[in-house]
Amino acid sequence: KKELETAKKDLKVAKERVADLERELEELKQNQEYLEKDVTELNKSLMARDSGDYVSGLKRQIRSLKEHNMTLERKLEVETANTKDVLEKKDSKIVSLEAEIRDLKYPTQAAVRGMFGFANRG
Repeated sequence: KKELETAKKDLKVAKERVADLERELEELKQNQEYLEKDVTELNKSLMARDSGDYVSGLKRQIRSLKEHNMTLERKLEVETANTKDVLEKKDSKIVSLEAEIRDLKYPTQAAVRGMFGFANRG
């Protein structure tokens, strides 16, 4: 029973982590949209500028931001997959423990007969 309670607590923590990761993913998506808008605006302003150094600097900065965004997305995917695995294991453990508790509370008819020696009567 203690294992069941621990597993339930772990499951709750894992679900909260998934919710946090989903919120973080949503924020990342919003940030990505903002960055894409910024890139579009920068591209427009770049056309208006004549300085090659300025343009190449901004392009490097954009490339760097895109790489950083992709890294964050990959990290989030890994964390989400890990959390999903943990949740599935915890769910399986809970089902197993609940079945064990049910079997202990309500033994089968054959088990009851065996306990009292009725099964060997002929």
